[in-house]
Amino acid sequence: MATSISFISNTGETHKEYLLNRFEQADEIIFAVGFLKQSGLNNINKYLKDFCADRTKSSTFYIGTGLGETDPDTLQALYNVIKTIKNHQLVLCTPDAGIFHPKIYVFISGRKATIVTGSSNLTQHGWAVNDEVSMVTET
Repeated sequence: MATSISFISNTGETHKEYLLNRFEQADEIIFAVGFLKQSGLNNINKYLKDFCADRTKSSTFYIGTGLGETDPDTLQALYNVIKTIKNHQLVLCTPDAGIFHPKIYVFISGRKATIVTGSSNLTQHGWAVNDEVSMVTET
């Protein structure tokens, strides 16, 4: 199986456009981010609800809670979307061992995976406004 590497930024096709497109194709998603804001949940909310409606799909969200940047009400809203659905989980990453600060988005479809790693948190600014860059690895 071939692997390809490319880059995305918010100056061309934004993270938002690229990542939401991958949502629709995935069987499983894994997000690991340092910050979650309401604007970020607003970006994915419709897609996440549709994704979760398919009981064959799964998701895991690792969200950092350090530095006070993640909005507690938004965490609750995310949890409310996934809490009653099997195969979906929210993992809170506390600053006990240091600040949890990755920006990793994984989309798995069958035997293919798309992994996006870079500088964009799950926020509107991270996905569409800031000068962010991420590496995309597709297998």
